[in-house]
Amino acid sequence: MSMTDPPTPEDAAIVGIPEFSPRATRRSIRRGMLQTALNAAVIILILLVVLNLLSRVVQNRGGRDEHFASVVGTGFIVAHPDYLFDNPPDCCNIGLTSMSLILSTTPRTPDAAGSVNLTIRQNLLGHVTDAPFLTQTPLVQQLVYLHDDGESTTKAKTQAETLLRGLPQRLTATAVIDFATPLTQRAFTQFQHKFHLDGDGAVLLSAAGGRNGPRMLPVSWPDANIDAYQRWVAHLHDSDRKSLSDLGLSLTALRRSAEAPRVYGFVVDSASIPKLRVALDSPAVHTIRLAQVAFDLSGQ
Repeated sequence: MSMTDPPTPEDAAIVGIPEFSPRATRRSIRRGMLQTALNAAVIILILLVVLNLLSRVVQNRGGRDEHFASVVGTGFIVAHPDYLFDNPPDCCNIGLTSMSLILSTTPRTPDAAGSVNLTIRQNLLGHVTDAPFLTQTPLVQQLVYLHDDGESTTKAKTQAETLLRGLPQRLTATAVIDFATPLTQRAFTQFQHKFHLDGDGAVLLSAAGGRNGPRMLPVSWPDANIDAYQRWVAHLHDSDRKSLSDLGLSLTALRRSAEAPRVYGFVVDSASIPKLRVALDSPAVHTIRLAQVAFDLSGQ
């Protein structure tokens, strides 16, 4: 056989060259492709784990998660005095590009209402990207007039008394108590105890108006612990201004209200009509505005 002649089967057997098999070739190709895909999947999985760990390190640095819960979580509560929040901000769920917290809330109403869970997200740059929208309640319509209704106390009280006297006394109501002159923390505590008002109503620490933020609602705190409000404001930074503004809050207004706190009003979640009439007679009260009423079927 010359060097240019093609090999014969006998020649292949002599030198140990395996006979070509299309089936074996296809199996080898499939094994190679599966091995390549498996290797790629393992590499991608490792990269995702590494990226996730790096993201957690970046987002947790310097207590960033705790600051997010304090500024954005508590800020969302402050921005919605017409809602009752059932738990402190639950933080944080951390993903590759964001962190999130969960709040559980119910509208402030005189009767029971179902709670909903809300998720608020912040991206790697610290910007709020997913602030949930809460339906405006009837209480908001009364909050926008706090200490800014343009009426004399005598006229405002007369109108409120006429309304309260005309309602069935078995009703309970969600209402806003508007003080004639803003009260000190001590005076407010005395007022609260005198008229047996629950401590979980929202305390209103400014008059309504545009300087409070885009929503023009009074600066508020979700309960009567005003010292906690001052501590919260003291931990806010100038760099938080944008996040607070995204929630409808003004950092300037928050700081102004925390300097020497005065209570301009108080949100009563559920009080009987007779109790509200007694409170209305107090010289400290400018007026009481009803947001919602419901029959008290408890018989108490």
